[in-house]
Amino acid sequence: MKITCSTEHLRKNLQAVQRAVANKGILPVLSNVLFTSLHDSEGHIKIIGTDLEIGVESRLEIGAAEKINITIPAKKLFEIVNKFPDETVHFDFHENGSVDLIGEKLKFNLNTLPADDFPRLPHVNRDTQFSLGLSDFCQAIRQTTFATATDTAKSILTGVNVQLDNGQLRLAATDGYRLAVRQLVLHDNSPQALNVIIPKRTLVELERLIKQDEREMVGMSVTDSHVLFESDGKVLTSRLIEGKYPDYNKILPKSFGRKVWFETKPLLSAVERVAIMASEQTHVINFDIQASELIITAGAEQGKARESVEVKTEGEPLNISFNANYLMDVLKIFAEDASHSLLQLNSEIQPAVIHSVDNDDYVCMLMPIKP
Repeated sequence: MKITCSTEHLRKNLQAVQRAVANKGILPVLSNVLFTSLHDSEGHIKIIGTDLEIGVESRLEIGAAEKINITIPAKKLFEIVNKFPDETVHFDFHENGSVDLIGEKLKFNLNTLPADDFPRLPHVNRDTQFSLGLSDFCQAIRQTTFATATDTAKSILTGVNVQLDNGQLRLAATDGYRLAVRQLVLHDNSPQALNVIIPKRTLVELERLIKQDEREMVGMSVTDSHVLFESDGKVLTSRLIEGKYPDYNKILPKSFGRKVWFETKPLLSAVERVAIMASEQTHVINFDIQASELIITAGAEQGKARESVEVKTEGEPLNISFNANYLMDVLKIFAEDASHSLLQLNSEIQPAVIHSVDNDDYVCMLMPIKP
């Protein structure tokens, strides 16, 4: 069997699938990528990588129509192709279970493994697939995944809750100390309601996979146990997290007695400076909210810091403390898109909510540190 393809196109396809390849696994074949012919296109093959949790497949154009179904060591193949000096690479597969990668003046030989040992990706019915705006969805992923839990004992909270209802898609993530919620409007009508938990890793890998795509939309399909995303010839399939996500609407305050309007980037910079002196154990940073200024302080054994920031306020003065790292995470997200933001509060022990002044389709909630 022989195939020929563009080195640059092969490199891009391998970059797409390599992060799904298992570094270590029970099955040696999971360290390989699968090259397999397409039934509906003689001029293309699929390259697939999986670690059994997520799977990525990408479509590669080839210069020959020979049928192929074999796996090749992913790490070595990527290293070779990444350094390959020629515009075209020729694959020559041998019956002894090896493959030659041939250029104009060089040749590599790699041992392969049978495709029969490679696990099939789960089937996800695309009949109910709906479309999401690619740039908005990538932004929503960045705006929520940072707030997921890292403690695997809270498995449900290590993912992002995705709900679909009446043409509105809502992504939410929380670790119990902060909450991030982003709402999107669908470009087409989905025939079904949806309430699933997608692993953080799945969404992070998806954002890396599709953010440079030229298409404006990404397709999403869901079963009881898996989710599938499809964009520009690339497909990512992942398991869902089982369980019921907590009803975060119950803890989101509905009204506020105090409001603080501020310029996002200057406040972020001030918090970053003052946080240098926050305790390395507690990371506490304090906000003293006055009529027209916000005084930020932090201190530990080695010293303390204080900075004043001009703000516009409504309501009585308030003194409240936050985890500096959590606060900076939130402000960094808002600083990407919102020049001005709004902080809403009630008391020093109740949750604080931040959203952009221009719109409220994205909100973050922070639990204060009790004095």
